[in-house]
Amino acid sequence: KPIWEGGQQRRMALLEVNDIHTYYGAIQALHGVSLHVEEGEIVTLIGANGAGKSTLLNTVCGLLRPRQGTITLEGEPIGEIELPGIGSVDQLSGKREDRALHLVFSSFTRPGTVYAFDMDHGELAMVREPELPFDPEDFEVQQVSFQSADATPMKMFIVHRRGIRFDRENPTLLYGYGGF
Repeated sequence: KPIWEGGQQRRMALLEVNDIHTYYGAIQALHGVSLHVEEGEIVTLIGANGAGKSTLLNTVCGLLRPRQGTITLEGEPIGEIELPGIGSVDQLSGKREDRALHLVFSSFTRPGTVYAFDMDHGELAMVREPELPFDPEDFEVQQVSFQSADATPMKMFIVHRRGIRFDRENPTLLYGYGGF
């Protein structure tokens, strides 16, 4: 379907990202990012660590919600994909004619697990999971916020067996990473 822009005819974009602004809390990670991808084009995002490549991909895939801007696929706004929990998505793949997007989801309790998102019905279904010596459903993950000693807002993940009492009687393994 052709689109007229500035007196010029162009094809409708397969993917259109317009003026995206995405944040992690109060920190802005994407500042007005736009791109136009036509059918058959191959696009590569190149940049240094921290440039926003993963943030853009996660925003386009619906894993992060932009505060400003629009994302359309074949002229239709892209919705969000509800994931099985707190985690991350790697390896997105699919063909338009398949009407499914395959992704690998991993979390603190579940190693890389393949899912398929049915674009026609908006449903995510597990396709393949690794064999595990435990049931990931026996555990839960929470993200909590607190203030550090100098009043800096901090976030932390708590991974624990489902149903545990927070009564200071349970052994704790505390791990910190300061690379962000």
